[in-house]
Amino acid sequence: MSKFTGITSLFYKLNKGRKIILAYHNVIPDKYFKDSINLDYSIKESQFRKHLEVIKKRFNVGVNLDNPMELTVTFDDGYKNQYLIASKILDEYNMNGYFFYAADLLDKKEILLIDKIQYWLDYICPGEYENKKYDLVLNIDDINSRRKQWSKIQGLIDKKVSFEEICYILDEMYSFKNINVDKKFYDLRFTPIKEYELNIMKDSGHKIGAHSASHNRLSNMKNDDLIKDIDRCKILLNKGIYNTKTFCYPFGGVEDVSEEAMNIVQLKGFSKGISFMNTKLKDREYSPFFIPRMTLPNTDDEDYIDFMLSGAYYFLKNGRLFPKIKKTSRKEYNYE
Repeated sequence: MSKFTGITSLFYKLNKGRKIILAYHNVIPDKYFKDSINLDYSIKESQFRKHLEVIKKRFNVGVNLDNPMELTVTFDDGYKNQYLIASKILDEYNMNGYFFYAADLLDKKEILLIDKIQYWLDYICPGEYENKKYDLVLNIDDINSRRKQWSKIQGLIDKKVSFEEICYILDEMYSFKNINVDKKFYDLRFTPIKEYELNIMKDSGHKIGAHSASHNRLSNMKNDDLIKDIDRCKILLNKGIYNTKTFCYPFGGVEDVSEEAMNIVQLKGFSKGISFMNTKLKDREYSPFFIPRMTLPNTDDEDYIDFMLSGAYYFLKNGRLFPKIKKTSRKEYNYE
């Protein structure tokens, strides 16, 4: 409807010269892609390729976040599939992107705790599991039941129960060691990118940026812990592991990123902060330390992808066009 009534074309015109930043997570081979919690923000390899086919017809793609004439592609977290699949596909299309990498993946060389929680929920054997301390009962069966239990876990997160504590609870219910998944899938989805692989990506022109250390919800963290977390990212920046001063907030919504977190990121020497916004803002405006991104649907439908890229859907949800970059001085930019 949008295509044939001219709405898509209209919004491409209205959003001309406005910055578009796309957010991705994992790019997974089609044969491994299943309906599961840990893949909710991931995409099939074939669909990712289709996205890029549509994008290259409409946009120049680049890593200059201050250039509204370039679309910028970003990825969060730092797992192996982003090196082996996503970055290689971008290389094929002669495109560069941002890969925001959580410091714990390099320092601890193991799965992030938020992904560990989702891994448990997705692959635990069916059954009933109970924790009396938090009056928590998890009834695990099909994917629908697992999603309901994920809502219960999110309730604990909202109450500021730490990821460490949740992992401890789950491990008591059923040991992580006893969970089995396909090894090739596990390596792609849950194994961190290694330092030498990050260097290969940088040599290809990609940007490796900070994504916090622990991938915790920054708004839930105590001030001292927040400072320590971002300090660890600053260390990697100073070492050259990160080759951009752009910081990407985990989760990235208004409720996930406090004003305090944004201030600390700026004080620690980062030049920009990337958020993750697909909803209407209420009490905050876009700024260089709260730059919005959007996601595309998991589809290979060209008209649907076009509809999203035009900004028509963004306008329906947010009541505004894509953000407009405004130059306030020779070197400084803001958003309106």
